[in-house]
Amino acid sequence: MFKEQGYYKKISSSKAFLNCQRDLLEGTAGIEISADKTSNGIYTNTDSRFNGVTIIPPVFIGKNVSIKSGSIINSGVVIEDNVSIESYVSIDNSYIGENSIINDNCKIDSSIICENSLLNKNIICEKDSYIGENVKIGNNSRIKSKMNINS
Repeated sequence: MFKEQGYYKKISSSKAFLNCQRDLLEGTAGIEISADKTSNGIYTNTDSRFNGVTIIPPVFIGKNVSIKSGSIINSGVVIEDNVSIESYVSIDNSYIGENSIINDNCKIDSSIICENSLLNKNIICEKDSYIGENVKIGNNSRIKSKMNINS
């Protein structure tokens, strides 16, 4: 009998995806993240810009990411390449896909925002919400918990 070694998790929901993401960030998956790691658990690349931002590790911030001042990036967040996050945005335990734009005063909690998505001003994404690829959400919208929006 052979014993398999490595990391395996069945991903059947947004919550399972985010739990797997957290395992990777915390190092419990045994997989090395290919980015520079600061001493305090922030994985990033040197061309990303985020001055005046509160970051609570562990987090991953990809290449060419801009995060404006007053924003808070809480633990468990992955932000892929070429993402723009405007001022006073709060993101907790979430995934932000490539080329997405998150405008001012958005709150994202345990949610998945897929690539090329646009969240306009004052958006609230409640826990376990899912925004698919190429989706645009208008100002002052609330995405209820466990809601899926696709283009």
